[in-house]
Amino acid sequence: MRKIKTTEISNNKGLSLKLSNYGARICSIEYPLGDQMIQLHEYYPRLEVYQNDRIYSGATIGPLAGRLRNARYLLDDQIIRFEPNEGSTLLHSGRNGFHQRIWNIKEQKEDYIVYELKQDVKAAFDYKVYVTYMVTMDDGILIQWEMKAAQDLHINMTNHGYFNLEGNSDLQSHQFSIAADRIVELDSEHLPTGRLLEVSGTVFDFNELRNIDPEIYDHNFVLKKKAGAMELAAVAVGTKSGIRMECYTTQPGLQFYTKNGRFFCFETQHFPDSPNQDLFPSTLVKANEGYKEQCLYRFSHRGKKFNPFG
Repeated sequence: MRKIKTTEISNNKGLSLKLSNYGARICSIEYPLGDQMIQLHEYYPRLEVYQNDRIYSGATIGPLAGRLRNARYLLDDQIIRFEPNEGSTLLHSGRNGFHQRIWNIKEQKEDYIVYELKQDVKAAFDYKVYVTYMVTMDDGILIQWEMKAAQDLHINMTNHGYFNLEGNSDLQSHQFSIAADRIVELDSEHLPTGRLLEVSGTVFDFNELRNIDPEIYDHNFVLKKKAGAMELAAVAVGTKSGIRMECYTTQPGLQFYTKNGRFFCFETQHFPDSPNQDLFPSTLVKANEGYKEQCLYRFSHRGKKFNPFG
């Protein structure tokens, strides 16, 4: 049985990332601010917390991020079924999701690490998947997901990082901006209806940096970007610390989550329930075709321009 390991990578400016091969997850992000280190991510020193209470915290989510209606989809006239874990719904791929698997370390250096996961008896498909974390010289954390399967399947991967830019217990002093004019409409079960709603004039309009009511947000935003291009998706600012976080992605959607109250999530991904939604960008990857997506979280401090998209 593979052992669970914690690994640290960093750049020479002090940005440090602690990772675990249990779920190929982020455990800690420490950012240098003056003579102190600020913890920017939800962190627990005991592994048991990630195995029981905070199973998604910082984890690699896949092969299907978000919610899947009735825990199934149709592929080539065959119904692909999963074990539901939220009523009749599949959330974040359920108990056999990547977040609860022990990954191999394929390659490691001072500033990056590559995790590898291969198909085993628990998997429904024959695949290999890789997650790379890199700490960049401009205080960024680059995450890259790659996957290749022997058969057609739907893939939607993300990282479920929980961030707080103040190092404290609430989001009241945070401001947010998201480059989106639409969101995915949800029904009473928090599943997509298939419609996209305009955000203008609503609580979902984040085209300017602003404060929030944390009780509201667990929604997928339709990003204003060219398909597949690595572009700015969102910005968060801690108004007390002056720490700014920019989020870039190649993916079409951003799941913005704040209902925890203490932390926020910028989950770059395709839209939830995409395998069952013909009008959404497709998550279907053909056999041996390969899948590759990227996300970049970049941190800076007050003194630079605060215009989030300027």
